[in-house]
Amino acid sequence: MKHNKKKPEIIIPKKNNLQVKNIYPKLSNIITNTETGQKYKKGQMIGRGGYACCLKVVDMESQETYACKVSLKNPKTNNLKEAINHRSLNHKNIVKYYGHFSDDDFVYIIMELCDSDINRFYETKGIDKNIILSHIHQIADACHYLHTEKHIVHGDLKPENILIKDGIIKIADFGLSEQLSSKNKKGYWKPGTLQYNAPEILRGKLCGVEIDCWALGCILCQLLTGKITFYSADIEFMKHNILELIHQNQ
Repeated sequence: MKHNKKKPEIIIPKKNNLQVKNIYPKLSNIITNTETGQKYKKGQMIGRGGYACCLKVVDMESQETYACKVSLKNPKTNNLKEAINHRSLNHKNIVKYYGHFSDDDFVYIIMELCDSDINRFYETKGIDKNIILSHIHQIADACHYLHTEKHIVHGDLKPENILIKDGIIKIADFGLSEQLSSKNKKGYWKPGTLQYNAPEILRGKLCGVEIDCWALGCILCQLLTGKITFYSADIEFMKHNILELIHQNQ
């Protein structure tokens, strides 16, 4: 007798009310670390996400150019935790952290400036399986370091957060990262970018390092096919696509 499998429950993430569209225009042309007096000249914006923007800055003393992530200061999101997690990391495939500071309105994280993300890289280079294999290996190596040595789950792996500098992969943006007490520890996760979210996140289940492994698999499929895995313009249908794949294999 054939039994119908129970359909998985879908957890709809609540929208975050943080507004970041106007961060860049509000920034001073000279950004000052009030604790050290170090000054940075504001440069062009190079990226913007749901919670922050990223821009080029120039250290006015050394004339070195860096990337600076700026997020709204918000105790509810504990955005200083990102800087704390990032500053503990030292791996060739992770964007270098140089420091962070805050003022009344914003949190600033000074980081290594990279050339582009892998989306733009493959737009110009096209699909090359040997290069893809090398890039996936580098991402996996960085994840292994995060998971086994630091017990940190990135939580938002996606092509926009995989950067390249001088041909070397650099993982960026630890805004949704969490440090666990051990590699096998699990917790409840904030939803990241939907098309790279593991089913456990959408179901509101306990999860851990495996959510980075799922996202890495989605990135691999995207690089090989040129198409975003599970993507649909209909958000509910995209969630269904992710969960139905698991449902069919249970």
